[in-house]
Amino acid sequence: AELGLNVAKGDPSIIQVGEIGGLGLLRSSASKLYGSADRVSRLKSLRGPLDVIANIPIYKQVILYPKIAAQYGKTVLSPATQTRNFSSAGFFVGNRGLLGGRASVTESIKMTVDDIFNAGKGAADAEKKLLDDIAEGIKYGALDENIVASELSAVLRAIRKGAIKDTDQLTGFLEKKGLLRTASRIYAGGDNVWKWYAYNWYKSFLRDYAKGDLGRMKNWFRDVAGQKFDPKDLLGKKKGLEEAIKEAAGWYVRNTMPTYSLVPRLIQAIRTLPFGNFVSFPAEMIRTTANTLRVNMREIASDDVVMREMGYRGAMGQF
Repeated sequence: AELGLNVAKGDPSIIQVGEIGGLGLLRSSASKLYGSADRVSRLKSLRGPLDVIANIPIYKQVILYPKIAAQYGKTVLSPATQTRNFSSAGFFVGNRGLLGGRASVTESIKMTVDDIFNAGKGAADAEKKLLDDIAEGIKYGALDENIVASELSAVLRAIRKGAIKDTDQLTGFLEKKGLLRTASRIYAGGDNVWKWYAYNWYKSFLRDYAKGDLGRMKNWFRDVAGQKFDPKDLLGKKKGLEEAIKEAAGWYVRNTMPTYSLVPRLIQAIRTLPFGNFVSFPAEMIRTTANTLRVNMREIASDDVVMREMGYRGAMGQF
């Protein structure tokens, strides 16, 4: 009511959220809400503390353009690096000992390849399954953008402003053209293959652990995730056993494999500085290494034999 009164008085410090970019065809009820101008701007733009320097012309031309061009060329556009990215990402699976027949690497590869190259070209049932799988992976946080590809895209967006001219034409070409956009998606797919594999592996493991009992999953959230299980979703609907298993599998992936969206804002801001290539990656190495060790120890300390076995498997993988 107080905000509404201020708006009626023409207070410029209170504005409506309005259109939110990046949602595509989706709509958000937040667009109808009001708030302080600085907070609304912060939520809509997500500008980092150092993003302002990216708009300085000399800084853009002398520092950021050469840096991003070099990074783009030696990663996304390099077949050798593409191959290395895919093969090395598999070590995150081995780091937790996720070997055996609980999930299929070939199925994960097929899903990723279909998403990049064959979306919209298959039969209706196959298309629905592909979309459902991707939606599930995103919903539970198992699928996240590749750190390097995301960091490149973020810097590209940061250094492009206003009319496309001069070297901005080059960055626009790298960011939007079909062939290079596909190369970026392939690079990100190298991570997503293994994340989808891990997510399905954990779902299989947790079904064995739960033994059809939601109470056991509540114990998992308390003992391993270190948080209380929320029995209701964001819409107020009661969660079932399968929902709890999917949430837990997503938690495992997010906290033991690199997840770009969890990189601290300070680390993200450093990418606009002239020093440091892909600073998000080493930051994630530190986070996931510590998290994996903590998860292993919590599982080993469990009273349940299935959970202890998982902890020892993870400890051997990390060793």
